[in-house]
Amino acid sequence: MVRLRVEVVYVSLAVQDVVAVEIESGATVLDAFNASGLAGRHVSIAGVEPVLGVFGKLVPLQRPVQEGDRVEVYRPLQADPKESRRSRASRKRRAGR
Repeated sequence: MVRLRVEVVYVSLAVQDVVAVEIESGATVLDAFNASGLAGRHVSIAGVEPVLGVFGKLVPLQRPVQEGDRVEVYRPLQADPKESRRSRASRKRRAGR
């Protein structure tokens, strides 16, 4: 069976972790994530279902990987974007802007 080489990437404010893995053709982005071992090295993504993308686009976990893909592990948002926008707008109104 053909082996594919892909990168799996996790980035936080403190660390950038890039792991090159070789997996069988037909493997999914979830398989690549599991093969990378990133969940074992980073507490923030351990034990939760990962949110993954390829080259900046969100993809389903069962999407097959292709040679050279860059599988990205997305972190949960720190704050709800809509709530953050409302909060900024409210502060500006109170400040008279």
